[in-house]
Amino acid sequence: RAGFATREHNYLDCGSIRTDFNWTGITCPKVAPQYGGSAEICGSPTSFTACDLTTLTCNCSYGYEGGACEWLKCSRGKAWFDVATAPNVAHALAPCSNVGECSRTSGQCQCDPLFEGSVCSQMMCAKNDSYVCGDKGVCMTMNKLATYSTTNGEYNDATYTLSDTTWDANKMQACYCRKSMSANSYLWDKDQLGIDGMLDEVAFNTYRGYYAYTHTDFSGYDCSKMECPRGDDHLTHGYNEVQRIRCSATAGGFYIKFRENTTALINWNDPAALLETKLEAIFSIGNVTVTYHNDTSFATAGHGSAKGICNTTYADVEFLTELGNLPMMNVTGVTLTQKIGMSDQAIIPKINITEAQKGTKENIECSGHGYCNPDIGMCVCDVGYTSSDGQGGRGHRGDCGFPYT
Repeated sequence: RAGFATREHNYLDCGSIRTDFNWTGITCPKVAPQYGGSAEICGSPTSFTACDLTTLTCNCSYGYEGGACEWLKCSRGKAWFDVATAPNVAHALAPCSNVGECSRTSGQCQCDPLFEGSVCSQMMCAKNDSYVCGDKGVCMTMNKLATYSTTNGEYNDATYTLSDTTWDANKMQACYCRKSMSANSYLWDKDQLGIDGMLDEVAFNTYRGYYAYTHTDFSGYDCSKMECPRGDDHLTHGYNEVQRIRCSATAGGFYIKFRENTTALINWNDPAALLETKLEAIFSIGNVTVTYHNDTSFATAGHGSAKGICNTTYADVEFLTELGNLPMMNVTGVTLTQKIGMSDQAIIPKINITEAQKGTKENIECSGHGYCNPDIGMCVCDVGYTSSDGQGGRGHRGDCGFPYT
């Protein structure tokens, strides 16, 4: 600015006297090469198609602007910052989204720090050690992040889609840090942990080591921190979550979904040990105990055999590593064939799951008896406490939940 015009720093503000314009005769302007022009009227050898002789102004070709069409135009995006033109009307299209400088020689945006994209339309995710999200997470827009929001391990079905009021849905970005799945998944390998195309790496490498068989989430705005193992405070009395499966069928099968993970097919005649194995094979469940209960009375349609899940009275699933009040297991993909009850009994539903006992144990960081070192994701236990098994004994959770003398 300083009263002189250059090709790179042309503000189009009429702030410089241009001695290179040709105003002789009835013609449109042209700009000499040393000022970035082509010495052609309106910058075109076919100026008769570009010059408006009525107004003596240039009708520039697509991608060019300036008094003599001498400047390359940069692409436009929704402005990050501008002045509202009416109530609730703002963020109009602007070159480089108003957070970058337009190079008039290349027509490319040179974005301000913290912004990226061809039109500077997105806020950059944080970096750690020169890696986006510290190489421990995935950079996502608010639009995408909303779909991964969870409560108690289950998706919220939240959305944050582009609209007049959510203009930043595809502009604001943040890190989605790697998440652990269950309390003791130390046998997982990388190939098992693919979730979808974007999140293949999200659950990998969350093992905290030594005592902590527990995997925990990475955290922080740049995913540089780690949460510590959680456990039950032994000073308060609590119960494990128990969920009850009732099934009546003579053929077919079903799947169980828990915290967005689904088991292999569970057959109608799977014994307790096999059901337990299939539940523990999914990433959102660590250890459970499955117990079949039998009742030969007519009141329960004669379910007296413990051979399979659907010909026992009911099955109790007790969660040993997932603490607190848990979301319900859900049944999907049912292909069961109905068992008909006695003539004087109503037909029993094919399958349902209810809560037999609400989980009331705490699930707090370091079991409330230590402090978390977020740089390594491990608990430093208070004197007299060490790692527990989550059930009152000494174990490998790394949670400071076991008192010793």
